[in-house]
Amino acid sequence: MEEQEIIEDEPQFSPPVPAGATNAGAAGSGPTDGLALADEEITINPDSPAFAFAAPPPEAGNPYLAVLHRGAKGLKVVATDDKSAIRYCMNHIAIELLTDKDGKPAAREGSKDNPKGFDQATTLQLGGSNRTADILRAGLRLPLPAKQTHRSTAEALFDALARDPKTRINIQWRARCGNCSVKGGVQYQVQGERNFPQLPDGSRSHIWTCPNCKGEVSANWQPVKYMPA
Repeated sequence: MEEQEIIEDEPQFSPPVPAGATNAGAAGSGPTDGLALADEEITINPDSPAFAFAAPPPEAGNPYLAVLHRGAKGLKVVATDDKSAIRYCMNHIAIELLTDKDGKPAAREGSKDNPKGFDQATTLQLGGSNRTADILRAGLRLPLPAKQTHRSTAEALFDALARDPKTRINIQWRARCGNCSVKGGVQYQVQGERNFPQLPDGSRSHIWTCPNCKGEVSANWQPVKYMPA
């Protein structure tokens, strides 16, 4: 029997409606009625580049204290895109940094000073282990299932993520040109903060220009190592 996808359904969120407010779209209501919009003032920097993501935290802050959450894509079964079509499990992980580059409490998650991070932990075997098992045993110090299968190992991590565990991670800046990707055997991507353009003050710009199409790509950060909190 073919193995079915394991997908965690995310609960649907509806913003609270203030007492006495009408539902959006009701007769005589405005487009923002019932949306409970925040009244706090926002500030737009006119000198900031449009459509550019926030800069990742500096790699100099490694290791960062972080908390792991179940990602929106949950847990599912996937297959490699080559002829072998090997099936394995993948956990989508959302990562919130709790400390900044100086080891102090980080800014609010999702702000420009603390952009979210993500990981895709699979059970695809590489070098006698897999990323899912490594996060469990090295990052969270949790035992592996007595019988280790793709499903049992992935479900062990999925269950652990429900408890929002803390860990320490080393991060790395990465950028990849979605237009060019791989052309003529050349991969148009860059990894590691030190390989990004240097600014006059000696720091690194998180905006990388693809050498092929000259398009600008914003760096994101990804975890490269998990350690106990």
